Amino acid sequence: PNNVLGYNLTASSYTKTHEIHLRLRHPRTHALLDYESIAGTMCHELAHCVRGPHDAHFYKAMNEIEEQYAIYLAKGVVVDKNGFPLGSTDAHVLGGSGPGGGGTA
Repeated sequence: PNNVLGYNLTASSYTKTHEIHLRLRHPRTHALLDYESIAGTMCHELAHCVRGPHDAHFYKAMNEIEEQYAIYLAKGVVVDKNGFPLGSTDAHVLGGSGPGGGGTA
């Protein structure tokens, strides 16, 4: 559909895996979408790795991801080849603190 900015494919075999797809261009004009829209969609889809339905647990996880992203953006954090902040001693575990997930390990 033309109104979908991203989706999360979840597969379960021995372990649960997630594949996130993001739309980078407008479906009709093919103009690039703005960075903040894409980043917001990424936060939304990452929250689906913790919780499928759009319920209170999902929105709590999404808010935590958005807050972490805002902190990294404000600090100008540089990430390594695996996407982890360089020089950080904090480890963030998606879904690591009970129902709804999020939190610091």
